[in-house]
Amino acid sequence: MKNKLKKCKACGAEVAKGAICPSCGKDNKNFFSKHKIITGILILAILTAIGGSLGGEEDAIQKSSQLPSSNESAQINDIQLEEYSTELTAGHYIAGIDFPVGTYTLTAVKGSGNVYSSNMFGGGLNEVMGKPEDDFSIGEFKNAKLEKNVILSVSSSLILNISSDAANVSEISDRVSDVEQAIELQSGNYIAGTDFTAGTYNIVATKGSGNVSTSNMFDGGLNEIMGIAADGFSIKEFKNADLSEGVELSISGVSVRLEPSK
Repeated sequence: MKNKLKKCKACGAEVAKGAICPSCGKDNKNFFSKHKIITGILILAILTAIGGSLGGEEDAIQKSSQLPSSNESAQINDIQLEEYSTELTAGHYIAGIDFPVGTYTLTAVKGSGNVYSSNMFGGGLNEVMGKPEDDFSIGEFKNAKLEKNVILSVSSSLILNISSDAANVSEISDRVSDVEQAIELQSGNYIAGTDFTAGTYNIVATKGSGNVSTSNMFDGGLNEIMGIAADGFSIKEFKNADLSEGVELSISGVSVRLEPSK
């Protein structure tokens, strides 16, 4: 195939495209053909500049996404950590409702019983505690992580002190209950939602001594000896028992009052 002819840029003679003119010796190659290396460098520089610009934008976006929003910053600033200490008796207690979220030291004050948390395998505990200590119980447990909504349970006659150097007192909510009235019950078997309004109750012994248990004893319920006598074996009150719809409550030898938890 013959090269296309074009006029020489210098003398006007017909020459092949991109060839040297035989009449005047003019090199008719265009700039980019004559300077391939320079062209390559220019193209590379342009691509690098574009890439750098895009990379900078991506870095800016990434850094922006890592910065806390104004709402998150406000929430961080609103957190208030303070020393906190309280005593708990038999019952179930929710971190963030019944006491502030935090890392706690648990100390037996009096009596003995089991202490366990719903996160027992993730920073919590499951221990028999008592005072005085013996071969079967411990007097203190350190660094229990009681995060939001973790349930801490105390059983039997144990009085337990929980203390933290930095409890989150800024995020604590009140208990919400649909139950309005207390109810008196004697020995017998009862079903929540049928014999009384389902809900969360404090169970208080009012007469005699005997066993009080629920069908959900390992899941928010109880199995305790209750009575009005201070004999060291029975308890007078169990706090925050979950008597939700369908839970069976069994009472033997003792009369109790169900009071709405607050």
